[in-house]
Amino acid sequence: MSKKNQKQDALTAEVTPGSALVLHGKEYKLAFPFKSVVLYKQKTGDSLFNMESWKKLGDPENLLAAIWAALAVHHPELTYDEVSCLIDLSNVKAAEEAIVKCLASYFPTPKQAEGSASPNADAPKA
Repeated sequence: MSKKNQKQDALTAEVTPGSALVLHGKEYKLAFPFKSVVLYKQKTGDSLFNMESWKKLGDPENLLAAIWAALAVHHPELTYDEVSCLIDLSNVKAAEEAIVKCLASYFPTPKQAEGSASPNADAPKA
């Protein structure tokens, strides 16, 4: 990998939202920058930009592809086959929940309804 790509990957890893997943006592960081979205599409043929694809995450192959793609930024050394060995019946539920949480972290939080008082309404603005 070129130094330019290493720097770009480091920057992406630093600013990308995500979530953690513990597998067999080791913590991994999941993230879905555009690179991971493309990896998922290449592996499954489904686009994560289509919410219908999210329903397919209950399928073991799609879930594994999502986990592998989400690990690609922070753990590029892990191959698809290695990730498949990390997931088993004891942690599949936690893995699925972590993927959904990670994907949801990319959506903006809903704005409060107009006219409703914010708990920080009187706080000074930075």
